[in-house]
This record gives sequence, structure tokens and C-alpha cells, in this order.
Amino acid sequence: MTDEHGHYHNVHINLHEDELAVANMTIGDEVFVRVREDKIIIQSADQNDIQHQF
Repeated sequence: MTDEHGHYHNVHINLHEDELAVANMTIGDEVFVRVREDKIIIQSADQNDIQHQF
């Protein structure tokens, strides 16, 4: 995603392997990270699994 000026914003997140396993993800999976209403949402980047409603 880009901001209103067309700039990308990248972030590095450290998650424990157990936390990924609970979400059916593994190390190396691509994810989307969003912030909504004071919550950080980490979601699989698999086009078949993306949910747009929060």
C-alpha cells in the first residue's frame, strides 16, 4: 500500500514461530500488516485468504 503521496511504508515485525503456527502461518510467509482502531492486524498475503472487512 502507498500513502497519499505514493510512498511505500515498510515495517519489520518479530513474531515467535508458535504465534505464526496458531494463525496457520510459517516463517517466510508473506503477510499484510494493518493498523485499525488501535489494533495491529497481521494477515496472510495469499490472495485466496485475504479478508477486507475488519
